Amino acid sequence: MRKGWKKAVSTMLCAAMILSMSSFMVSAEELNKTPVDGEVVETPETPETPETPETPETPETPETPETSEGPETPETPETPETPETPETPETPETPETPENSLPLTPLTPAAPAVENGIMTLDAQPTSTPTNEEELKAALTDTRIDTITINGEIKISSPIEISRKVTITGKGTLKDTKLAPAEEEKPTTNFITVIANDVKIENITIESGAGNKYAVQFYKVAGSLNNANIKHGGNGWAPVLVNGANVTITGGSISTTSSNPYALIEMAKGDSVEEIPEVNISNVPEDNVPLLYADGNQLTTEELAGKITVGGQQPTLQVNGTSIIVSTLPDAQTGVASVNGVSYATLKEAIDHVGSGGTITILKDIPDAVGISVPSKKNFTIDFGGHT
Repeated sequence: MRKGWKKAVSTMLCAAMILSMSSFMVSAEELNKTPVDGEVVETPETPETPETPETPETPETPETPETSEGPETPETPETPETPETPETPETPETPETPENSLPLTPLTPAAPAVENGIMTLDAQPTSTPTNEEELKAALTDTRIDTITINGEIKISSPIEISRKVTITGKGTLKDTKLAPAEEEKPTTNFITVIANDVKIENITIESGAGNKYAVQFYKVAGSLNNANIKHGGNGWAPVLVNGANVTITGGSISTTSSNPYALIEMAKGDSVEEIPEVNISNVPEDNVPLLYADGNQLTTEELAGKITVGGQQPTLQVNGTSIIVSTLPDAQTGVASVNGVSYATLKEAIDHVGSGGTITILKDIPDAVGISVPSKKNFTIDFGGHT
């Protein structure tokens, strides 16, 4: 556009110069002539007015398009540098401030919530009940692995343990159930274990006259470790192993029964097919035979290898329908033994000896009577210095 304007201006200037030169060629006389109508010679000078087109230089204003350099304003997009503001996510660093971590302290194990004697701590779930209600709540709460008994808890109704748990501590579980009338017999046990891997450790268990057995393990595997059991039931053993496999280590077992027969009874009760098994160590007899089994439920053959006392297979002593394990002199009723089982009479020993077997006399038999031996039965009698 600038070149077009300049060309137009130069053309007009050239035209004006030509006109002016032609006017100079006019003679002076002609200048003195009065102009004829229509003859306006001087009008050619008017072309000088075209000099006004110099005003078209104003088109130089198009130089304003230099403002078109304004498009350079798009450089303003440099403002997108503002996205640097996303650096604000650095605010998460605020958790580094100790003040922000303070609200978490109530969740730390330092101050666990306790409800009904239950300490709900996921890492080490335990309970320290102080009464019967709290104890039974803890026994049913599957979050609790260990129940600690520190003081004495009085129990008014039977306790059933139906899940894996450890009961420990230095406290006492004491039965307060009233004894039945004299003509009635107890029908319930103080504690019955019907789940595997139940451990009862260190605590004292005091059952009353209203209980048959103080502790029964029923068709499960479990243990009594250093537990002190004091049974007040009359006519029943403190511990019953009923079709179960139980380890009993240390502690003490006693009974106030007027006719005690054993501290631990092995049985195969109603609807029980499992043969009971016990592993006993460091349990004193305390004037009561250590173990008893009913010969009407179990045989010596079934119990062979199922009883361990102090790491050894003890002698099973048979007296009528009673099978006994004891080291007490008064409990040694057997006079002869066969294959580690003693019998109260020599006749019973002969009945149980197999062909080619040996009968060992355990004591003198002062009131011996004649014995009939079946024909073709071959065995040996070892008197062992007895008469």
